Amino acid sequence: MTEDMVAEKVPCGPDPEVHVRALRAYVDAGYEDVFVTQIGPEQDGFFDFYSREVLPRLRG
Repeated sequence: MTEDMVAEKVPCGPDPEVHVRALRAYVDAGYEDVFVTQIGPEQDGFFDFYSREVLPRLRG
């Protein structure tokens, strides 16, 4: 399994719209709780990104 193969299946990277689209699919399917995680050392940066860039787009 290569990084590119994983990136095709898992929302990752700095584009917030990639994450919003992935999460929107769960919201549209009726899920009320969706858990996200960062695999790697940049935990604080990941959650800062989500709170600034991703979650406001989902709420808006």
